Amino acid sequence: MTASQIMPLSDYLREEAILSKFHNLSEHQQKQLEEYLDFLLQKDQTTPVN
Repeated sequence: MTASQIMPLSDYLREEAILSKFHNLSEHQQKQLEEYLDFLLQKDQTTPVN
């Protein structure tokens, strides 16, 4: 089974592009990004959807 069978190819390519950018960041930038993503996820969990 290939990744394209699990998810649409466009989604897979978008994730690959994001991961590629992530790997090009410095270790400090990666840590900042991870913290920001955690913040966004927590914000989503605490914000009621209208």
